Amino acid sequence: MLSAATLTYEVSVWASMLCISASFHYGGAVGLAVWTALVNVPLLIVDWYISPTMERNLCNLAENGYPRPAMWALMAFNLVTTNTLVAGITEMFGCFEAAPRFDWVVALGLVVNLTLSELTFTAGHYLLHRTELGAKFHHLHHCCRPPSASTNLLFHPVDMAVEFSGPMLSLVATHLLIFNEPFLLLLSIHILHFWYALDHSENVQLYHYTHHMRVDSVYSIYAKIRFSGEGEGRADKVKPLLGKMPATISAGSRDTHNKTL
Repeated sequence: MLSAATLTYEVSVWASMLCISASFHYGGAVGLAVWTALVNVPLLIVDWYISPTMERNLCNLAENGYPRPAMWALMAFNLVTTNTLVAGITEMFGCFEAAPRFDWVVALGLVVNLTLSELTFTAGHYLLHRTELGAKFHHLHHCCRPPSASTNLLFHPVDMAVEFSGPMLSLVATHLLIFNEPFLLLLSIHILHFWYALDHSENVQLYHYTHHMRVDSVYSIYAKIRFSGEGEGRADKVKPLLGKMPATISAGSRDTHNKTL
C-alpha cells in the first residue's frame, strides 16, 4: 500500500499535467511559465527526493555516457517543449471555449482518437526498438530501469518527437479531417497526456513499467500487444545496448545527503 506522502505526490503529478493547458489559457505565456517553474519543476525534484529510483537512473545514464548535468538540462528542455505543445494545441483550436458535451459523437471520437494515437505510438516505438538508428535515440530512455515520474522527460528529443509529438499530432489530424469538435480534442489530449504519466509511474506500475524492466516486445501504450520475433531480444536493437541490469541502490542512498543534483 502506498504511503500518504507517496499517494499525495502521485496525485499531484497527475493534477499538474492536467492543468498545463488551463495555465496557458487563463494566464497566457506567463501563466504557463509560472506553472512550469513553480509546479512541474518542484515535482520533478520531489521525485528525486522521495524515491531512490531517479537517482539510480541518473547514475545508470552517467555510466552509459549521459552526464548528469546534461540530463537535468534535457528534462528541462523536454518539459518546456511538451508543455508548450499541449498548451498550444488546445489554445489554437479553442478547446476551452467549447461547451462540454458527452454524447455518442464524443464517445465515438474518443474511441477513434485513442485507437489512432495507439497505432501512431506503437509504430514509432516499434521502429525505435527494431532499427539500429531508432535504438540509438531510444537507448537513453531505456537506461531508466525501472522508470519513475522523471522518466517522462528523459527522452532524446528525436525520441520525444516520435513517441509524444507524433500521437499528439495524430489527434490534431482527426480534429481537422474528421470531427472538428474542440471539446473532443481537449478530452483526447488530456487522456493521452495523463496516460503517459501513469505509464511511467513506479507506484501504479502499468505494463509499460514492465516493458522498461524487461525491454520486451510490447511496444503499445494502452493495450498489451506483443510483437513476434522477441526470442531472447534478438530482434530488439535497444536491449544489446543496455547490458546487464544496473545494481540496486542501497537503502542508505534514500538519504538526500548522499545524492548530487
